[in-house]
Parts: sequence; structure tokens; C-alpha cells
Amino acid sequence: MRPDKAKLAFRRLLKERDLNLKQLPVREGVDAALAFYESARLSRAAPDGDLCAYRCSMPHWRNSTRFELTLFRLFRTNDDVFPPSRLRLSFCFDWVQVLRWLGPSCEGLPDSNYCVHHPYDLPKLRAALEHDPAYRAVLDKPSRSVELSYEEIFSTQR
Repeated sequence: MRPDKAKLAFRRLLKERDLNLKQLPVREGVDAALAFYESARLSRAAPDGDLCAYRCSMPHWRNSTRFELTLFRLFRTNDDVFPPSRLRLSFCFDWVQVLRWLGPSCEGLPDSNYCVHHPYDLPKLRAALEHDPAYRAVLDKPSRSVELSYEEIFSTQR
């Protein structure tokens, strides 16, 4: 797969699973993203050039703060045809609501992440997610929005 075709390929996978991006539940979205990482491999990947990661955080985004559970597919090819890039699937929530779901034992604002370098490490990523309090808090909750984007990453390191 070419990195610039990843968004289209992921949408195709969602369609095959009878899933709608705008109404995508967290659990099904995570399952689809991890299956996509396992099955749709990057052509001409550089060493460690096809990674899968997640992040639970509260980024400042366009004049507001929201909580996001984001799954990333990070791409880097071994040639200069494609710049480093990523496919980003984000589930967005009201951060105040997430703090309520986390409950009174919550110590500070949630921020967690994990990355794997090979599909055979997906069980480790899944275990990290399952032990993440922020992920567990939003797992069965409806998100305010779901976003899928392909983005070039501009970096001075290559």
C-alpha cells in the first residue's frame, strides 16, 4: 500500500465491515484500525517506517480543548517519493464529561500513549489500551465526532 492511499484503503475496510465513519463506535474503530495495520502493509517501508500508535490526550485544538482517543498509522518509505506521513483516526469527546467518567479517583488530566513497530506486537498495544483508564472510560461512550485524516509530517530528521 502507498501511504497516500491509506485513507481510501481504511475507508474501504470500514465499508467491508458495515461501519460508518461518522457513527463509528470506539471499540469497532479500534478493532478496524488494528486489523488495518495488520493486513494493509506499507510498500517500500523504511526500517521502523510503518508504525501503529495510540494516544489519549486533551490537545488544545482550534480555540477549544477536547479529549481525544487517537490511533495513528505512521509512515516513512525508504525513498524520497513520499514524505513522512500519518493516518489519524480520532474519537473526540467533551473533556469535562471524560473527567466525570473517570470518576473521583482521577489524578489529573489523562494523557497516555503506546506505539508498536510490527504487527506481531499488536497484542502489546491492545493490552496497553485495555489497561488505560482513559480508554476504558470512553470505550462504550458515544463520541462527539470521529475524524479520519491523512497528514504529511514535516520533520528535519530523515
